[in-house]
Parts: sequence; C-alpha cells; structure tokens
Amino acid sequence: MIHTIPDTFMGYTFSEEDKRNLSHVGELGKLVTLHEPPEGPIQAYVAFEPERQALVFMRQQDFRLPKQVKGVSLTPQQQQELASGKRIELAGLLSPTGKTYSASVQISAARRSLSIKPAQQRPLSSLDYKQIDLIEFFLHHEGLFHRRDKGSLTAQFVVFERGKGSGDMLIVSRAKNRYFNPNDDHERGTLLDYLAGKLQVNLQSKEGWRQVAEVVQRYLGNELPNHAIAEHGKTKSVDEPRKPTFSLLPFTERDYLIQSRHLSERTLEAPEFIGAIHNWYYRHEKSGNEYINTAFPVTWQGEVHALIIRNDDINISIGNKRLGIWQSQVDKVMHPKEIFITENPIDALAYHELHPPAQPLERLYLATGGTFSEHTPGYIQQLIDTYQPERIVLGNDNDQPGIKLNLRLLSALKNSEQENSLQLRFTAFKDQCRVELTGLPGQVEKLQETENFLYKALKLPPEPANSAVTKEPWQRTLTFPNRREYLVRAEKAILQLNGLSQQVHIIRPMEKDWNDQLGIKKGIPIPAKPNQEQSEAKRKVPALPKEDVIQLQPRIRI
Repeated sequence: MIHTIPDTFMGYTFSEEDKRNLSHVGELGKLVTLHEPPEGPIQAYVAFEPERQALVFMRQQDFRLPKQVKGVSLTPQQQQELASGKRIELAGLLSPTGKTYSASVQISAARRSLSIKPAQQRPLSSLDYKQIDLIEFFLHHEGLFHRRDKGSLTAQFVVFERGKGSGDMLIVSRAKNRYFNPNDDHERGTLLDYLAGKLQVNLQSKEGWRQVAEVVQRYLGNELPNHAIAEHGKTKSVDEPRKPTFSLLPFTERDYLIQSRHLSERTLEAPEFIGAIHNWYYRHEKSGNEYINTAFPVTWQGEVHALIIRNDDINISIGNKRLGIWQSQVDKVMHPKEIFITENPIDALAYHELHPPAQPLERLYLATGGTFSEHTPGYIQQLIDTYQPERIVLGNDNDQPGIKLNLRLLSALKNSEQENSLQLRFTAFKDQCRVELTGLPGQVEKLQETENFLYKALKLPPEPANSAVTKEPWQRTLTFPNRREYLVRAEKAILQLNGLSQQVHIIRPMEKDWNDQLGIKKGIPIPAKPNQEQSEAKRKVPALPKEDVIQLQPRIRI
C-alpha cells in the first residue's frame, strides 16, 4: 500500500483526486501531458505499481486501442472514454472457459495493456474470497501464461507459468480452488496466501490483511469497509515482513572479477559501472565464517529488489529478480546511443572490455540475470522509450537458451512507428517451439499472410502438424523443432515482422558467452565442464535449509 503520492511527476502536478485514484485504484484515470527530455511534452497514462512502490507511465502512442474486448464490440463513445483513460463497464465478455461475465475495463499504464476486472456485486466477506475463481484471477488479474500443452482451462488441474517459457509454474486445483508451485513446497494455498506472498506481508496482522484486501477490492470493484478489516485482521502487534533491504559495501574487493573473470581495473573503473557493482558481506551462522562477495543490484526506478551474488563456484541471487533488471550508469543529460542487453552482468563487463564504446556512457548495459519474467519486456521497452537509442544490441549467450531469450524479447518489443496489431508469443518446450499469432476478428487474411511468411522463413512445409487453428479464426499456433537452425531463422523472421530489423541487432560471442571470449583473447583456457556423472550427482543433492543455501566461498577472510 502506498502512503505518499508525490505532488508532481515528470512536470505534471497531481490534484487530491489524482492522488486518491493512484493510491486506491492504481491508475490515474485520465490522459495527461508529461515532460520527457529530449522529446518534450508527451501524452501519457500514469499508474502506481504496488509491487515496486513506484509511479510509471505509458505513452499514448505506444498503446493501440482495440475495437473489441473479449468478443464485445466497443462503441465510438466507449473507445473515446477508454482512450481518455477512463474506466468503462462492459457486459457479455467471453471468458476462455466459454462463460460470459461483466467487467470494468481500463487502459493500464502499469501492465501496458487493458486491465479487465470482473465485477462482483456481493459485499466482501470471507466467503466472497473463497468464491473468487482462482483460475479466472490468474488469467484476468495476474496475466499468467496458461500452459495449454499441460491441459485445457476446463481441466481439473490448470497449469500457469509466470512469464511464458520461464518454467516458474503454478498449478490450480479446480475442485479445491487452491494453487501450488511444483518446484517450491512452501508456495501453496488459497488466493489470500498467494497475495500475501506476492506482497510480502503477514496475513495475521491488520496491516497485512489491509494490503491483501485492497488488491481483492480493486479486482471486485468494491470499496472495503473499515470494520471488515478490523474484524479479520488481528490487532495484536506482529512483526511484519518488510521489503527486502540489502547492506551493500563499496566495491573494494575485486579479486574475483580480476583474477577469476579476467576483467581489468580499467573496465571496473569505467563510469558506466561506478555504483553498479558492490561487495556484499555474509556471515554463516553455523560456522561463524565471514565472507565478502561481488554483488550486482537488480533495480527498478532507483529501488533495489534483489542481488546477483557471484564468487568462485557461487552464482545465486537473493530477493526477487523478477521485479527489476541490472543496469549500468547513464548520463542524465546525454542519453545513450546504444542499449546492450545480456543475461549476466559479468558478460556486460566483458563485452565492454572487448568492444569499448567510442565515448564514455554512450552505451547502456542491461542484464536480466537469466530470468525472463512477465515484467522483463515492459522494463526494457520503457527504457527504450525513455532513451530512444539509435541501436539496440541483444548479446545473450551463444547457445540455445540464449537464442530463446532473444526470441522471447523480440516477440514482446514493438516498433512504435510500425502499425502491427498482430500479437506474437514465443514459447519453448523440450522437443519443439511454438509461435502463437493473435489478431483482431477482421484480420484473418493478415493472419494467414503472416503464417505463410513464417512457414517460408523457417523453411517449414505447410502441414497440419506444424499449425493449428484455435476456436477463434483470428488465432493461430505454429510449431517447429527445438533446434538451433530453426531458432536462428525465427529470430530473423520476428525481427522483420515486428519492424525491428533496422534498430535491433543480434550479436553472439564466438565462445559460449562474452566472458569466455575475453578469457580466450587473454590466452586463458576455458574450464572444463562437469561430466554427466558429476551433473547427475549435483541434481541429486537434497534441498538445504535457507542458511545453508547461501554458503558463499571466501575471497577474503575477515
């Protein structure tokens, strides 16, 4: 829950009503003029993101207003109201399960898409929470990706993924209306448990209950009576989980990056990386050993959400990497001419040493930490919109996972100057990959043209086994083998389809990653990979208690 909305944001002054809308609804609810150097005034939508406790914006030109929402055609008046940022009420919307429902619809700057909140007329009670369909909630409110290869939306167990292709799954039991994470025994329960975990609050406290209740109320479109909070939330004092805080040290211990990662002092002292690399102190409670390691902060809009921790034989993260991205420094006056995107901050450092920019701070480095969450494309797109670079470089690893990261990002990025209302979604599985095409009901011909283009670009025979028409004729699914040659062809095809060929460039290292390539250049052999027997043994190691999971190898003994 936000406690204070600033008086101004990018040159726009908020009224008291504006602040109430942002604090309670999450969206400003109107189109306003913001001042974004060097462009000057822009028309934009503004929202508040509770997860990051930050204001965000979306330019009006970056959103294409649909003519239909879930099968319901919009009148000119409804389109005008939506475009102005207002919330409209629609009835007869068609859910993926075939049911019709009513909902409030509004342009969401936070989600960079339409926000669709099904209506509920009953007053809030514990029973109402239990009656909220968790499957519908995950689909409409959370925007989780439905794994259709694991079963339909009408199955007894429905499988979702946090970010397509991420492997971070949640499974909902239709009969029990409960969820669980197959990879984490601690993440399971009801809708309330899910929201408490997402917001990092304690449901047994009054404040924790209030924050969870506010999310549900926004979903239901109701106001929350104060007495309902007081009755459910316990009034006794409880220590509540806070947003994570990280005690970062100045970057003085550099042996790991210099000796083990072959980076030079000159690179580490480059203005791009001053303040983007830190040391992190860790004391192991059982042994009493103390360690100093290298830490790369995962941030968004000035807040640290996680740390990528590296040292010899250590590659872990603490916090929630899904809520941000590692970024190098930028010149606040002269925007970068290039944005370089890779998986690992160390590869960004290595690329800088191999290919230094002509002038300091001309290049912005971004690293996803190998995590592609539902937030990642929006973060990168917003940085691209803000800085308007001349060139964007995808420098992920030279292996199939690296190419798949490129494809996920290319499917989500858009060229604001090209009108392309077709939506692309890339998903990778063990033996095959999938491209899903979605258009508007009147775009069946354009959809067929795009599908034919992909067949030709991927060198696939147009056979039924490679393509499927869903229930709606404006949706298609095309599959192809999960092999490198097809992935590379798909990169080129999606670059062209989304109008990114002139601005986005894919550069792969000769070795697996840029740090390996730097080592080879300096005459340092690449360490041998573990054999199959070692890999199998590693996979069979049982889960350790939390304090043992973060055992870090010492570089300096204090």
